[in-house]
Amino acid sequence: MTDQAAAFKKIREQLAKDKIVIYMKGTADAPRCGFSNQAAFVLKQYGRPFASYDVLEDEELWNHLDELSGWETFPQVFVDGQLVGGCDIVTEMHQSGELKDVIDKAFSTAGASA
Repeated sequence: MTDQAAAFKKIREQLAKDKIVIYMKGTADAPRCGFSNQAAFVLKQYGRPFASYDVLEDEELWNHLDELSGWETFPQVFVDGQLVGGCDIVTEMHQSGELKDVIDKAFSTAGASA
């Protein structure tokens, strides 16, 4: 298995494990850049569980996530396995109410736990 294939497998497993995932610089509790901090802050407003992965500490994520997602910068927020966007998009969606709808829909699907 190539490095890229192994990284894609790992990322897909991470996305399948949690309804909301943020790939960021640092962690949700200890962000290491302002954009990551802002995106994690927005996600925390919903009171839903989410996973955060530190791309600065994981070379596979740093090197290959953009190839899978098509998004070149961090943070990257995924809901229900789908890329939502980065800090600006997540913040705009939060302000418009659209992000709440996306998150609520992800948690209302069959087999979801709140």
